[in-house]
Amino acid sequence: MKRLYFLAVVAIVASGVMMSARVGATWVLTSGERVSGNINQHTDAKINISRAQFAVGMPDGTEREVPVDQVASIEFVGGDPPMTELAKLPANGHMIALRDGSTLNGRLLNLVNGELVRWMHAGGGTEDVPIRTISRVYMNTESARRIYHFVPPAAQPAAPAPGAIVAGAIPDGPGAIVRADVAWNDSGVTVQRNERIKFNPRGQIHWGPESGMISGPEGSPLIKNPGFPLPAMNVGCLIGRVATSRAFYIGAGELPITMPSPGRLLLGVNDNALTDNSGAYRVEIFRNQ
Repeated sequence: MKRLYFLAVVAIVASGVMMSARVGATWVLTSGERVSGNINQHTDAKINISRAQFAVGMPDGTEREVPVDQVASIEFVGGDPPMTELAKLPANGHMIALRDGSTLNGRLLNLVNGELVRWMHAGGGTEDVPIRTISRVYMNTESARRIYHFVPPAAQPAAPAPGAIVAGAIPDGPGAIVRADVAWNDSGVTVQRNERIKFNPRGQIHWGPESGMISGPEGSPLIKNPGFPLPAMNVGCLIGRVATSRAFYIGAGELPITMPSPGRLLLGVNDNALTDNSGAYRVEIFRNQ
């Protein structure tokens, strides 16, 4: 048995690629696709990038090569970034967002030994930054702003009174962002048939251009329309569907909902004219409720 184990190790080393100690990350591509896996390393210098490709260890044991120029960001923690973090993104170059809230501008050179980001600072000089201290590395800042639905500070309303809810503002905190002007927002969650999901939505949206056309997740009773995804429900209410399933009502999320089919969970608002909508809900998702 020891001989067989030795031969297996020799074979892996000879191939030129070694698996990292199962350090995971999610590569968010400029197309919006997310590729999650382990940070594989190549044996010459225990680096991850080779031939301008990231080496991603997939769950089935294979390796996928992801082109460096197709990566918007690398996530080392879950959840969407706060708007304050996205506001710091530079016009050019890369940015590290650290878990203590600070940032570093410069350029990612490589992922080393499955646990370090080799970084070149904007002012010169290199540093190996431990991955355990990093939330995200942004590589294509324009795509990152689009994918994470960045709202420029100038477009945000003045700071409200403590505890106030402002229509059109995106609430901070954990959870998926559900934009009112997008038909179906990807929640980032894949569900199973008959799985019980609990939702905790927050915020208000504008479901039309007039100042009074606002609603919370329960929607506004002012309008119901046969053209809505859910014709009998209030305009602007929070709704969901799984992949291509029929839409279902979520509203304020009072009760858990049984998923109708397996697939990606999508979230939206009950409206059929989205171009004059604005704002977004923030929705926390709790599984197996």
